[in-house]
Amino acid sequence: MTCRMQANLEKRISDSVSRLNISQKRRILSFIETISTGHGSKTKKNPLLQFACAISTGDLKLMEDAINESCENIEELRFE
Repeated sequence: MTCRMQANLEKRISDSVSRLNISQKRRILSFIETISTGHGSKTKKNPLLQFACAISTGDLKLMEDAINESCENIEELRFE
């Protein structure tokens, strides 16, 4: 990558981050720290683990609720 291309990429990243709210900026920072440090040897064995900290607790709760709701719908259909 040339210096010019790298400068353009860094400018685009900076511009994009500047438009985010503080919560989103924290998530981006967490993601950057995760991919730059690798969080130890476990992530080398399972690359999905490096993204585990990038999902907020609120988002995890929403996903859990959606899964549970879908499971209930499947159970209801099974017994009809």
